[in-house]
Amino acid sequence: MDNRLKIIETDEEIKVFTDPYRNKIINTFLSEDRPLTVKMVADILGEVPAKVHYHVKKILKINLIELDHIEVINGINAKYYKMLYDNFKLKINQNQDERLINTQLDHVTKMLVSIIDEFKSDVLNRVEDLEDNFHNSDYEGFISQIKLTLTEENYDEFNNEFKTLIKKYTSKKNEGTSYSFLLGLIRKDKEKDE
Repeated sequence: MDNRLKIIETDEEIKVFTDPYRNKIINTFLSEDRPLTVKMVADILGEVPAKVHYHVKKILKINLIELDHIEVINGINAKYYKMLYDNFKLKINQNQDERLINTQLDHVTKMLVSIIDEFKSDVLNRVEDLEDNFHNSDYEGFISQIKLTLTEENYDEFNNEFKTLIKKYTSKKNEGTSYSFLLGLIRKDKEKDE
């Protein structure tokens, strides 16, 4: 992949992309950065292949992944899928019915809450581990909230530099300790900040 951008804008694309479970599948393809079978994705997620297959079909339908190749393994056709994009932008059309806009915003909110909850769970589990093994554990990690001031040009530059950095450290070639990482860059209402 070479930083190809997919704009998620139709109602169907928004429903599929923002589903928290499907988002995990999409992120699995992104982090593995190689063609995967449904069984491989299921193993990575610790899920049943049939469940993953159902959701992969939905992701295929909106053209985020495609069939890369088929290998015959023990007489069975193993289908390998690959991610077509590594960059996504959600775009909600403001010229549509208000109920549809609200439904789409609800889908986006549900996805964001799921991502934040997963990070929160990782943090709380680590705190529990530290409490249980305080004398046998080293604390590794940090959490910070920083307010940035960016022009549109700065925003694009920051976004691209950050994606390059993340790609470097999410490579499967890296060895070491696994860390949970959450980043959000949200434009704040200017009038409320002043």
